[in-house]
Amino acid sequence: MRRLSNNSCPDYTKDEKAFEQLLSGLQALEEVALSPELWKAAARLGHLLRRQGFIIPLPDLLIAQAAIFAGLELWHADEHFERIQQASSLRTRSFLAPDGS
Repeated sequence: MRRLSNNSCPDYTKDEKAFEQLLSGLQALEEVALSPELWKAAARLGHLLRRQGFIIPLPDLLIAQAAIFAGLELWHADEHFERIQQASSLRTRSFLAPDGS
């Protein structure tokens, strides 16, 4: 599993000021409801990927499907989302380190 590079993500856990910066950024994000339709679409996406030989965790399927439903680009540091993108209309921006470290 590839990890974030040291320079790609600030340490928001180091002190209260850093945490407040993180919280402020999170509050600016759009909220997407997990409707019954979204759950069904996420299950369908998981089924499609499984038929292609890939097992994706349910939380990742839900996150990806929520982004698809909302028309949002998903920023991530998880290679599962790159696999989902290859099999769906998910748009992503990866923060995975290119060398896999």
